[in-house]
Amino acid sequence: MKEFCKEKILKNVIFKGFKQQEELIKHYLFSDIFILPSFKEVWGLVVNEALTSGLYVLSSKYAGASYNLIEDGFNGEVFDPGNVDEIAKLIKKSKYEIKNIREKRDDVSQHACRAFSIENSARDFIKVIKDV
Repeated sequence: MKEFCKEKILKNVIFKGFKQQEELIKHYLFSDIFILPSFKEVWGLVVNEALTSGLYVLSSKYAGASYNLIEDGFNGEVFDPGNVDEIAKLIKKSKYEIKNIREKRDDVSQHACRAFSIENSARDFIKVIKDV
């Protein structure tokens, strides 16, 4: 991805790598899009964090969070990290839709905060226990 961005002279694309929890918020605040290109990710808590920060999330199909949290086109999209052309297409699409992505940032954040509330989490946890 770094090489692709360099070849295509893409600006404002930053690869930060692993960050400690306390460092994340400042990166979310200065971003519009979050990309999780993992090949193995049991859940991917960063997807929750990015969404509650109002970011548009492009997430690997291998992250469990992708299927539960991403609403295609509203707050992000799911992709195959092995398909570089697909990732490039989504990045390009996001670039052209950046104004819309920025305009709905508060809606994405509020939706995520409601969906991931402690009340909803507790209710879902109790439901799972009862189902078992």
